[in-house]
Amino acid sequence: FAFAGVKILVSTFYSMQDTFTPVKTAAIALIINIILNLVLMWPLKIGGLALASSISGIVNFLMLFNVLHKKIGNLGATRIIGSFIKTLLAGLCMAAFCYFVLNKLNILIETKNTITNFFALSIIIALSIAIFIIAAFIFDMSEAKGFVRWILKRR
Repeated sequence: FAFAGVKILVSTFYSMQDTFTPVKTAAIALIINIILNLVLMWPLKIGGLALASSISGIVNFLMLFNVLHKKIGNLGATRIIGSFIKTLLAGLCMAAFCYFVLNKLNILIETKNTITNFFALSIIIALSIAIFIIAAFIFDMSEAKGFVRWILKRR
């Protein structure tokens, strides 16, 4: 979320003719990334590098969001956090389904039959998408409802 959010926030600053703020926050995030890389790469190996990049991206996002909030006021943070939590919950429902199917039911066959595994995995993916959509409606995600309205309108 952070890297996508930074892309949007940087564009917002550029549209306001402010190119210095994104550069300043990116420099701070780069320094944090370097420090965290040095600290985390030995205990966590390549995972430490990925974690360091994620943390520095989140810090960059939060700095840009905070500066933008100070510049223009309310950005709807409560609504954004609510939407994030609902999306996270729907994603956790989908993840629980995938975990159950793959680990508890052992759906994928440990053979060399690639066609069978392909179809089993395709069904699991389709069901996972359905679980996410159902959970999105259960958690009353306005984005899911808007998406369905958009799809129906396109027909």
